[in-house]
Amino acid sequence: MTTAPAHSPPHDPQGHLCPHCGGSGNLRLADQRYRTCLECLGRGRLMAIGETLPLPVIRTASTASSAAAR
Repeated sequence: MTTAPAHSPPHDPQGHLCPHCGGSGNLRLADQRYRTCLECLGRGRLMAIGETLPLPVIRTASTASSAAAR
């Protein structure tokens, strides 16, 4: 099974485009089948040394209710 970039790659002046997906973040498996590129985690570009992914914000019931009361 071969995979190809799903879309044409965008212009990247820094040159950090993912070589596996071509910058789209998705790999085409078949005519209508895609999967997320695991090399770049669907971002389309490789992470630089020291770069981290943003942490998700976890809301609890008390946090959501106090935010709604404002």
